[in-house]
Amino acid sequence: MRLVKCIVYYLLTGFMSFFLGRVLAKRNIKYTSFPFVSFSFEKNGTIYERLNIKSWQKKIPDMSKLFPGIMQKKEILSSPGLDELENMIKETCIAEITHVFLMITGLGCFRFFRTKTAVKVYIIYFFANLPYIIVQRYNRPRLKRLYAACLKRTSAPCDESRDENVCSRPRF
Repeated sequence: MRLVKCIVYYLLTGFMSFFLGRVLAKRNIKYTSFPFVSFSFEKNGTIYERLNIKSWQKKIPDMSKLFPGIMQKKEILSSPGLDELENMIKETCIAEITHVFLMITGLGCFRFFRTKTAVKVYIIYFFANLPYIIVQRYNRPRLKRLYAACLKRTSAPCDESRDENVCSRPRF
């Protein structure tokens, strides 16, 4: 019965964090400030390449595929606009907040189990959320570089035929 209560608790906190992530005002997200800027040890996300992130990041479940009407797709068009890029950067912040919140509320399992079992359950729960945070912290600097390159291109003089709010994808 304790296991069922813990699962229900995790499901409820999951739904609550999903809902909070959807209602969180993106305009209040400051992706250029702590905790969303890369720490020096992250080397603008390149440290995660040592974890072979490119091979597994697309294999973890994606809420935008489960709820396409509610969540924004996590794919960039070949010529994204500045607004689209900034929105995606802020989505990485919201996803990170959501999974950190889940990690914190996951400590609630100590209410349902004895200490040894609760520690084991929490470790599993913690490491189930960690890949999502790693993916956000890997992708955000890349999106920010793309945004900066697009901003630089749109502020440079360009011909009349080009939409000022659309950029071609620079190479990383």
